[in-house]
Parts: sequence; structure tokens; C-alpha cells
Amino acid sequence: MILDRFPQVCRACIQTGLRGHHLEQGPPAEQAFAAWCAGRTGYPLVDAAMRQLNGTGYMHNRLRMLTASFLSKDLGVDWRRGEAYFCRPAE
Repeated sequence: MILDRFPQVCRACIQTGLRGHHLEQGPPAEQAFAAWCAGRTGYPLVDAAMRQLNGTGYMHNRLRMLTASFLSKDLGVDWRRGEAYFCRPAE
């Protein structure tokens, strides 16, 4: 429904107040994203959830919301990178 009514969400944040939110760039963002993907952030719940996803191909929805929020709000990595990671085919 949101995508239908607000197609700009594919390119920009729907909340106008967050559009200027700082996102990490360059090597710090790459290191943070790699640590998040591998489950090596230092935050036990986030790390356990990511290791579960990587090991089983499954993650509970609540953990998915928590890890996605952590990626964007705590690590400052663009949420679309996390979306792409979650959507990749299971190995």
C-alpha cells in the first residue's frame, strides 16, 4: 500500500524529517556492514540473529526488525543494503 501511494519510498525516506539523516560512507560503512552481515558487531542479540540467518536461512520477524533497525540507526548504514542482504538467495 505504501509503495502504491508513495512510489518515492524506493528512492528516499518517506519521513521528510529523516531525509537529511547522516549515513556512513566509505571504509567505515563497509566495515560496519561486513561486521553486521557476519554477526560480529559486538552486540550479542544482533550477532546471534545474523548468525542464525547465515546458518539456517531463517530469522524470526522480530529479530529481522531489530537487526534492520540496528543497521540503519546505530551503524548508520543505508537500510537498502540490509534489504538487499535479507533478499539474497539462501546459500
